[in-house]
Formats: sequence, structure tokens, C-alpha cells
Amino acid sequence: MRNHPRALANEGITPERYKELRDMCLQYRQHKRSIRIFQAGLENRLPSRRSGAWKRTDPTGNAAASVADNTAWYRKRVQLIDACARATAGSAIAPALIECVTEDRAFEKLRHSPPCGREMFYKLRLLFFILLDARLKEF
Repeated sequence: MRNHPRALANEGITPERYKELRDMCLQYRQHKRSIRIFQAGLENRLPSRRSGAWKRTDPTGNAAASVADNTAWYRKRVQLIDACARATAGSAIAPALIECVTEDRAFEKLRHSPPCGREMFYKLRLLFFILLDARLKEF
């Protein structure tokens, strides 16, 4: 884990909370993948432990409701990260910020080159985590 920024401590975000926020961001791609799978209709197929083959399971008989709930939960998380990035950095820097926090990339290794310097970018990254923490508390 990267070091906990002191500026976050000033905002009341503990190292443990920072780790939770980072881990949530690192699940972004997995959440997007889950949304695609649910929308593709593979929501009630699970791999069998013995054969590795796919089998249908629906123990409750409520697959449609379960899929809707799961899709909504994943979509809220993805939209929350997107919205916090746009609110923090604006539309020009948001793609680079999302890449940084969801793939744990350093400024120098970003595919989306932000139109700002390294120091400004990391200040925006701190503001992103402060905003994300505040919005998660509202959930």
C-alpha cells in the first residue's frame, strides 16, 4: 500500500479508511465487467467447482430481481467514482484521474496524459479521495 497522504489525515480520513477507498477504486474495472455480464444475461450462471463447466443456478427463483439489485449496486459504485472524478478535476483531467485511482498508476505511467503538472494532478487526486469519502458517507 502506498503511504497515507498527510493531507487526508487533516480531513479526518484514517489510513484504514484511505485503504478502503483505494480498494473500492481498484474494483472499478471488475464492477464494470460485472455490469456487462449481468446485462448480457449470464447473471445466473456460476462455474461448477468440480467440472469447471457452467451450470444454471437460481435457488430463490428470483433471478431477475437479484440481477436488477446487483446491477444497480455495481452501477452506483461506478457512477460514484466517475462523478467524483468529474467534480474534482473536470472533464479534461477526469479520464487520467480515473485511470490513476482505478488502476493504481503513477502520473508518469498514465495512458491519458493530463493537461496539468504532476503536483497539481496529485492535489486533484487527494481532493478526489476527500470527495469520494464524503459522498460515500451520504450513501
